[in-house]
Amino acid sequence: MAAPAAAVAAAAASRPRRAASNRFRQSSPPRAAANSSDDGDLSEDSFDSGSEIDMDDTADFMAPGASKKLKRPRVPKAKKAKTTTNGSAATRTKATKSKAAGGGGKRQAGAAKAAPRVAASKEELEISDDVPLFNAVKNSETALQTTAEDWVIAYQENPGPALTELVNFFIRCCGCNSSTDEQGAMDLDNIVDTLDEIQEEFRNIPMPSYPLVSRAPAFKKFKRSLSEFISRLLHTASESELLLVAPTTEMSSDDVIDNPLLNVLKEWLSSLSSSTFRSFRHTSTFIVLNLVEGLAALASEKRKSVDTTRKQLNAESSKKARADKKRLKNLDETWKAEKLEDATLRDSIRDLIDSVFQHRYRDADPLIRTDCATELGRWMKAYPDMFVMTEFFRYIGWCLSDAHAAVRIAAVRALNGLYSRSAFPEAMRAFTERNIARLIQMAVSDIDLTVRVSTIEILIHIDRRDLLDEEQRDEIGMHIFDVEPRIRAEVSRFVLGLVEEQVEEQVDDTIGSAPVSGTAAAKDAKSREQRTKWEAEVRKLRFKILAENLVKYEKAIDDLTDIGAQVASSSMTTQAQTLVAEGSGRIGLAIEMLWSFDDDEGKAPLSSCSTLLETLLYDHSAAQGDAEPAAAGRGGRAKNRTAGAGAAAASSTSVVGYSGSQPGNEAYRLLPPEETVLLEALVAIIKHMRHLSDSARSAAALANKGEPSEVPEKERLDELTRTIVPALPKLFAKYRTESQRVSEVLLLVPMLDLELYATTGQTSTFSSLWDEVSTQFQRHSESSLLKRGATAIRALVASASNHASLTELTSSKLTSLQDSLIGALREPLKGKDVSSTAFDEDTRFALQVNLERLAEIGAATDCCEVMEDTEDGQVSSGWEIIREVAMRASLRYEGEERMVSMCLRVMTIHLLWKLRTLLSMSTTMAAQDDRQALAASLLVQRNDAFEVMQDLMSGSTSLPAVSSAAASRLLQLHMAFHSAQSADAAAAAAHARHNGNAQQMEDGAGDGEDSQYQPKLPQSLHTSISSLTQEACVQVVLTQVQRHIIDNEDADDLAASDVSDGDGEEKEEEGQQRRHSKGAKRGNSSNGAVPSQTRLEAEVDLNQVVAPLVSATRLGLIDVSLTAPLIGKLGRVGRMYDSLVKLLIEVLREEGILGRESSKSVNVILSSLQDSFEAYLTEDSVEAEARFITLSRSISSALVIRGAHLAVLRAIDPHALVDLHRRGAEYVAKKWKAAERAGSKGIKAKAPAFWKGLSNLLVSAGPRDAHHIKTAMEKVLADEKVDISPDSKIWDPQRQYEKRLVTLMAKRAPVAATKGGKAGPTPRKGKASANRGDEVDDMEGDGGNGVDLLQDAPVESTPARSRPRPRPGPGAGSASRSRERSDDSALTELSDRLDDEEEVAEELAPMDEDLAGEEDEEADDERRRKRDDSIAESLPEVTNKRRRLVVD
Repeated sequence: MAAPAAAVAAAAASRPRRAASNRFRQSSPPRAAANSSDDGDLSEDSFDSGSEIDMDDTADFMAPGASKKLKRPRVPKAKKAKTTTNGSAATRTKATKSKAAGGGGKRQAGAAKAAPRVAASKEELEISDDVPLFNAVKNSETALQTTAEDWVIAYQENPGPALTELVNFFIRCCGCNSSTDEQGAMDLDNIVDTLDEIQEEFRNIPMPSYPLVSRAPAFKKFKRSLSEFISRLLHTASESELLLVAPTTEMSSDDVIDNPLLNVLKEWLSSLSSSTFRSFRHTSTFIVLNLVEGLAALASEKRKSVDTTRKQLNAESSKKARADKKRLKNLDETWKAEKLEDATLRDSIRDLIDSVFQHRYRDADPLIRTDCATELGRWMKAYPDMFVMTEFFRYIGWCLSDAHAAVRIAAVRALNGLYSRSAFPEAMRAFTERNIARLIQMAVSDIDLTVRVSTIEILIHIDRRDLLDEEQRDEIGMHIFDVEPRIRAEVSRFVLGLVEEQVEEQVDDTIGSAPVSGTAAAKDAKSREQRTKWEAEVRKLRFKILAENLVKYEKAIDDLTDIGAQVASSSMTTQAQTLVAEGSGRIGLAIEMLWSFDDDEGKAPLSSCSTLLETLLYDHSAAQGDAEPAAAGRGGRAKNRTAGAGAAAASSTSVVGYSGSQPGNEAYRLLPPEETVLLEALVAIIKHMRHLSDSARSAAALANKGEPSEVPEKERLDELTRTIVPALPKLFAKYRTESQRVSEVLLLVPMLDLELYATTGQTSTFSSLWDEVSTQFQRHSESSLLKRGATAIRALVASASNHASLTELTSSKLTSLQDSLIGALREPLKGKDVSSTAFDEDTRFALQVNLERLAEIGAATDCCEVMEDTEDGQVSSGWEIIREVAMRASLRYEGEERMVSMCLRVMTIHLLWKLRTLLSMSTTMAAQDDRQALAASLLVQRNDAFEVMQDLMSGSTSLPAVSSAAASRLLQLHMAFHSAQSADAAAAAAHARHNGNAQQMEDGAGDGEDSQYQPKLPQSLHTSISSLTQEACVQVVLTQVQRHIIDNEDADDLAASDVSDGDGEEKEEEGQQRRHSKGAKRGNSSNGAVPSQTRLEAEVDLNQVVAPLVSATRLGLIDVSLTAPLIGKLGRVGRMYDSLVKLLIEVLREEGILGRESSKSVNVILSSLQDSFEAYLTEDSVEAEARFITLSRSISSALVIRGAHLAVLRAIDPHALVDLHRRGAEYVAKKWKAAERAGSKGIKAKAPAFWKGLSNLLVSAGPRDAHHIKTAMEKVLADEKVDISPDSKIWDPQRQYEKRLVTLMAKRAPVAATKGGKAGPTPRKGKASANRGDEVDDMEGDGGNGVDLLQDAPVESTPARSRPRPRPGPGAGSASRSRERSDDSALTELSDRLDDEEEVAEELAPMDEDLAGEEDEEADDERRRKRDDSIAESLPEVTNKRRRLVVD
């Protein structure tokens, strides 16, 4: 040990210490300049540019040690190092010399363009196998320890070739096939020049990737093998005492002796890490990172050896007279040598960090930055004495603000490994205090979910060390309501920790210390009972504290988002967007993460439903004293509890009529908001338990192929049901005056396992539950409560349907409830003329509430018998009363809109139940009388309902809300009967096919023969909608859409006026301009602003009116030609409306292409475009034009039917396509001419923008179509005498449109051979040409657009479409006017040439030759006609398969 150490000391004393290489560019270019690569590729590899790419040059990061002056690079010597590539050293050297003599960095003229370099590729890398070390590391089965030992032996015997192999190994790891010779490898002063030559060769012959990031199978484990090899090589060299001292052999040169292995590694790797190529920088940085880790391990071991030797030296020195002088001298020499080696290792680590790490941790490549952050975390965790320092924490802090998510994740995980340890040095405390705000920001609003989860885990560790204040705790804790489940799961750990901490702080003062639970006391039953009671009290206190925190977090979210006062033009903060804005459902999301659902023994902090239920059953209204005492928090901080309704609760009295006991301790007396939270928590727990039970039972049944006998989740639900059901009457009694809480209790009923009471025979309990639910349903009037009450009743009926013991009980109670509802409907109308009497407010309210109850119970159960009961003619039936009340809408009394809407809903539900009953009845002869009677009754009532609804749709005699409700209900009924009719037709066809009697299917069924199919819906009930009714329905819906748009615009104007900071007396022009500037925010939330809750609800209500119309249109009940105004509103209402409009566009495509109604489809397309364009003309905003362009792009899909790979299978008739563009040209020309005559400069300037929309409608145009469209456009412009100035910018859309037409005219279909015998263009794969006779037919043919009807042909037979020509850049139009004129002249020349029919025939002659062997035109037309008929016949069947009707 002493000899190598002495050599190290002598070497250090004889020459100045060589620092690590600092060959970094002193004048690095800025980032923008660095992104331009020599090969012109900017997206694949932005680092191959001839200059170093380093984040040192940006202002995004404050680099550590930035103020330190970098050492100047060495000046290279005159001699050049020789490099070779795959044995061609001489050729490479000559080429390099000739290049240098000719001026350096320019490539030869004939050099091939370098391929782009991709960071990660599955392509195999063609890396030479001439370096044994690289081959060994590449092979995952190689014993790397043996490889390292063999190299060290070779290095000791002959250092030159071994070092050359090692350097070439580094170069191969970078993905480069160039090599250096022994002179270049060992000449450390000329490394820069050697690397320049290697990089120049690599630039000309690049690799698609490099081994470190390649996804090729051969390099799957390369990164791990490389790391392992570096570690083993370092330790082997150290054990052989060859790391710090150069080997001494007879063949060794002075240079070798002067440069130990560690110095050679530092020089080469630091130089490679400053390369301009990503592969060189990344690979060398990765090796350096592993080298630092290995050196740190050696330094740590050496430090232990130094300490051991020092102890031995001190022990020997303490012997004084008995000391062994020789041993003492040896120990002293050994200690000094080891201390020097330790210092050398640590200096080398510092050199590598200063020369490589501090530059590469802010490299432009995120992969390099990620590796730096990851490795730094490993160093700090493994060797805290060397790396847990403020300097290295600064690196982590800067990585926390990195723009790339992977780097932030690596930094956070590095910190997680440190904070999870028990040690907490001062450097970590200082780092935490400096970066806590950034960590919280990352936890609550980072865009990457993994970053947020990992950061929250760190904050949990930080909070355990009391480094978070209350405000920061609340900011994290409120994300228990986050929209992301992973965030809620992680924050739940944080919240549970807060709750347990507060319980520990308060339990001694409020409940008392825990009873002694020693061995002797445990045997005492009384002590165990005391312990059980104390634990129950603690659980109640825990629920109280949990409720306090959840209420506080809810209030914080409400203050943050301010949902109630938010307007549509405002936007929430980034943090608020990640939270659940709607109050309903927040608690359920939180409880799912906080509750321990799999704890049967109740040992988890939150797992006892019985304790929660017991807490809720207390009478918390009579508070004794102050309900909110101040409790000291950690560090003397006062707890910030939400007061809510604390003062009101403190002064209120007990609940009247409720005999619940008072809380045993004031510590867990609940305030009203807290009680509501815990009630919602109980509902969420039971709901989740039911979900777990159903899932487990389904899984068990699937596994056992039968009903499972024992499922733990079902047993838990049964036990919970036994606990909850007896408490439900008490909860109803306690909350009977509070509709919100009663509504929550009603939610419990359908979630419980009610069949348990049928199987156990507990009829009385089941009956009492029925009575409670029925009572609450008839007592309250809130809509949400009535919905939940009806759901509970339906659950009770369903649970009793399979058990005879409860069926009679349920039937009697349900009939009694329905009778009482009909009686309550008759009561306010006694002695009144329903058709004319003006109702007072009480009567109107009673009718409205009773109708809503009847509608809800009717949606859940069949009320037809009760609705038609007249009590032997003594009273009017419920149907007659409801019909009369509905007709009152014609009187237009204020406040009766909802009442009439409920009447229409009840009528619709009643008819649907009767239709369902009719369809479920048997079609045998025995049941014919009953079916005919039911059908006759249904027909009469349906006609009455149709008459009422059609009368109410009239705008002059009804209110708008009533009109929209009537239209929706009318369409729903028509769709229901139409669906039954279609089902009969499909069943009859299947029956006929099954019997092999097609003639029977055509003649129809119903003549009484048994062999014929008996339809379930009689012919008399078949329905259709008249044209007048269709127009009325569309007009009603359109009125609602327009009103919604106006309301949104008014709300935006109001919001704009609220935020204006003027004096309120702005000029009219300024106000108009401000309203136009808000046009981008009107109607659609796609601009990034978060819409208000009110606007979302209004949009949902509107879509409930629009959706039935869209469904009826898809079923063919509404003519699609009437929907043009609705399609024109695309983009002005909202995203949900836009999705409905796109369904209408699908109908247009089916009608226009498959249904051969092309003229109708064209009319709708043009009308909708004109409607949208008129809005653009009147609204001065960029968003209006964008909406028009979006509509044209969306509606262009109605012109073609595409197949795989967007191949055009069918297209609209070419006559219709030309007519569409001709009429569009007429519209814009007349609009522009009228504006010119009227002197309207605004409309005149914007009118040519209509050509932008027409350009998007050329998707199906072929060369012939484009020629006819261009001719028609020129004729229209000439007839209207529209003068298009070549210098006017406003006509740019028209010029672009004309250029596109000329481009289409110049296209040619792919042909086998041209006139001269040369082969034509080859069609692309998958898009071979179809029958090209269609392209040369006159407009009377079907193929003017180049698309043939493909009935049985494969997709490959569609015509090939040539690649579109590249469009000019944004500034190309204004760069040179002469160039524009030359383009226009060329286009004019080509257009004139194509206008000549003879020249057109000559141009298309090659395609005419392909028609020589085909049939004549009449046969060809007949073939197309048959295919069209076949497709048209299959259209109804295909359409019916795609459409499904859902009736509510």
